[in-house]
Amino acid sequence: MRQEFEILLPRKIPTLGDLSGWTTDQLRTQCLKAFPTHEPLSNIDAAEQTFLALQNFPIEVDNEPVLEFDKEDSAHDAYFYVSRVEHDAPAVFVRMVLWARMLLFHDISEAPSSIEAEKLNCIDRSLSNLFDFCLSNESKSYKGVTDWKSRGTSVLALNRWVRGHQVFAALTQGLVLCFQTLDRSMRSGNIDLTRKSLDLAVCLFEASGAAFELTGDFPPNDYNDHIRPSMMPPFSLEPLSGTMSADHRRLVQIMRDMKPTLNALRVRESSRHDRLSAALAAVYESHKFVCSKFVGEKKSLITSESSEKAGVELIDQFKKVRMKVFEPTSAPRRDSVSQERPLK
Repeated sequence: MRQEFEILLPRKIPTLGDLSGWTTDQLRTQCLKAFPTHEPLSNIDAAEQTFLALQNFPIEVDNEPVLEFDKEDSAHDAYFYVSRVEHDAPAVFVRMVLWARMLLFHDISEAPSSIEAEKLNCIDRSLSNLFDFCLSNESKSYKGVTDWKSRGTSVLALNRWVRGHQVFAALTQGLVLCFQTLDRSMRSGNIDLTRKSLDLAVCLFEASGAAFELTGDFPPNDYNDHIRPSMMPPFSLEPLSGTMSADHRRLVQIMRDMKPTLNALRVRESSRHDRLSAALAAVYESHKFVCSKFVGEKKSLITSESSEKAGVELIDQFKKVRMKVFEPTSAPRRDSVSQERPLK
């Protein structure tokens, strides 16, 4: 099962400069064939094109996966079939985006989904835009998947649960890249790149909300009877939560560190700042929707021994705390973010 499910992630997320320095025009042309701009396709046809791009992708990652020292990180990655590698970060990152798209298509092809086509296209669009951002720093017209076909007749809950979290991991690493780029572009005064980074971050947050809903798109009994027990000892090394990951923790930290930058954006790009805030708030609402479907008034796995709060209450608490990065701490000035050398 590991060969089918495993997703490879870079341990250290590359910068946009790393990606620009690594890619070539020939490689860019080969990779971008995976995201056609002429006619929308079915997810099955689009999967074939993405598979061909992966087959022709000129990278061989021969370094061994890194074992995390933190036992919770290790347990999380092992359960969701995530492997992290130390070297070739730009190549691994770009391949990760392609692979996440394959996982999305394969999951819908294997099992029917009740998620609206608009939300599935939202996830695919975000991966397309992230791919363009990595390779060319430009977004082309996204035509969408015209027909989300399924060859299956029933949902395999564990498969959807694992693949959905893998797609979510790719989106989260994409958000870290976006916020890193946003911070540096603000400091260097690159308005064009600032706006592109903000637009992509909004797109990725919207896709993250849709990915939450897709990940939980199976009957509650399947969660209670199969998924929840599998995330607890002795089947898992640690009691797990889907938000327990190194990528999620890094994203929360970088947003906290970027409070001065986000404060300045309220003046320089107020409409985009508001869209970004609203998109993050919507992610928490999607998380609450899935949590209430499966957990209801019960405690989540991660807090079953440390908190009396139900899972939905805890998500509300996280939302309240993390949305503070968008609240003004003082009247921001246009020069409140220091300048540094331009981002290449």
